[in-house]
Amino acid sequence: MRETLGIPRSNTAADAVIDLQTTAVALDLGNRSPEEVKAALLDAAGIIRDLHIVRDSGTEIQIDRK
Repeated sequence: MRETLGIPRSNTAADAVIDLQTTAVALDLGNRSPEEVKAALLDAAGIIRDLHIVRDSGTEIQIDRK
């Protein structure tokens, strides 16, 4: 959805998608607490909500790549 709206991927650990993926792997290994899983899910849900708001509002996003 981000790419559809013109928002490039960040490819850093701070990215919610990457955090969600690493949390899922760590959870399978038993390396995440319930609080860490909750935080990763809430962060991802918040970003999805924000993306829906941007899409539904018709806002155009332009990224200046200098």
